[in-house]
Amino acid sequence: MKAPLLIAAPVAALLSMVLGVVVILSPGDSASGMPACIPAATTTALDVHLDRQQLSVAATVIAVGKQHDVPPRGWVVALAAGMQESGLRPLPYGDRDSVGVFQQRTSWGPLSERLAPRSAAVMFFTGGHAGQPGLLDIDGWAAMPVTEAAQAVQVSAYPDAYAKWEPVATRLVAQLSHLDARCDAAADGSGGSWTFPLGDAPYVDTAGFGDCGAHWADCHTGQDFAAPIGTPVMAAGDGVVTFAGWAGPYGNAIHVLHSGGTATWYAHLSRIDIRPGQRVHAGQLIGLVGDTGNTTGPHLHFEVRTGASHSSDGTPIDPLPWLHSHGIK
Repeated sequence: MKAPLLIAAPVAALLSMVLGVVVILSPGDSASGMPACIPAATTTALDVHLDRQQLSVAATVIAVGKQHDVPPRGWVVALAAGMQESGLRPLPYGDRDSVGVFQQRTSWGPLSERLAPRSAAVMFFTGGHAGQPGLLDIDGWAAMPVTEAAQAVQVSAYPDAYAKWEPVATRLVAQLSHLDARCDAAADGSGGSWTFPLGDAPYVDTAGFGDCGAHWADCHTGQDFAAPIGTPVMAAGDGVVTFAGWAGPYGNAIHVLHSGGTATWYAHLSRIDIRPGQRVHAGQLIGLVGDTGNTTGPHLHFEVRTGASHSSDGTPIDPLPWLHSHGIK
């Protein structure tokens, strides 16, 4: 169909599947039944008309994302990459040995896998056969601009090209998934709610912020809450996990970046239940209290930092006044 087709929401998605067309609304438009909280695009949306094959590929990418626990922001990144690389088509040709929806080269995997939208999407999210990183391997991808996250996987000669497809990808997710997704706080700037990281579990305040002594190379940068090993540790607020792993004297640690450049750190854990790049919500289980790293007994070392970003740890502040100012503790 060559002429532009204007379809009223919320039946646009249903008719698009019948007519082979999808209508992409501008980010400022609203439609009943469509999620209002998928992170807004930063560029003007395009009226792009997609045929049945393109819609089928988009639906496959979203389905693979769901199966691998990729949050909706990741589906947007993948669809934007697919639009730029192939127009969301499993092309049997490309630059040199590149083929498929994501124009993956020979080292990514067998030709059959690169050509099949489902297996190509799996590789985009989880990585190639020769160790190429997938989206889930990119630290902090969920709070990156879409074009930066896509480029981290694709390593394209045109790193800024993905940005123009973000509006299209955003609305494809809305129309094909019907998901009322929560925006990530670090991506959309919303404050969200806050909670105490040990919930209602019993604990004892021990070492406080600014304490100095032989236990620390520098003065203490957080607040310690003594609790039994295995006590659940929860995210204090909505955000993106920027680090999860071994951190020397911190032991097993997690860093979460929240809106406004606030970060919370959780240290000495016995178990980590999330991964870098994952979006978490206030009260979500992220790990268990432990006794790893430089400790004198099991406890949660909790830090709050301001001026944080993916490239900066920020500046630690006293967690107790911060908790009080957010109605916690």
